[in-house]
Amino acid sequence: MWECESGRVFFVVIGILFAFIAVAVSNDIIEMDKKMAETYQDEENVKGPDEALSSFRCDGRSSINYAAMDALQQMGETPVIDPDPNSQYNP
Repeated sequence: MWECESGRVFFVVIGILFAFIAVAVSNDIIEMDKKMAETYQDEENVKGPDEALSSFRCDGRSSINYAAMDALQQMGETPVIDPDPNSQYNP
């Protein structure tokens, strides 16, 4: 390994080291998230995940609704006045 002058072996070692570091950091973050989730969740509250999913769905629907209303407002304020000259619908 020390006699190779192409540099490939050295970069492979650095890449493997980065991969190990990334796995260690992600494992640590996952463990921290799990501990935080356990502190927030009561053991008696079984409906917690269902309530979270329901809240997520409601928030998603609201954000999609607001995005659609903004799009409709923009379409109303800036309509297409000049149609495409090559279109069959342009007289």
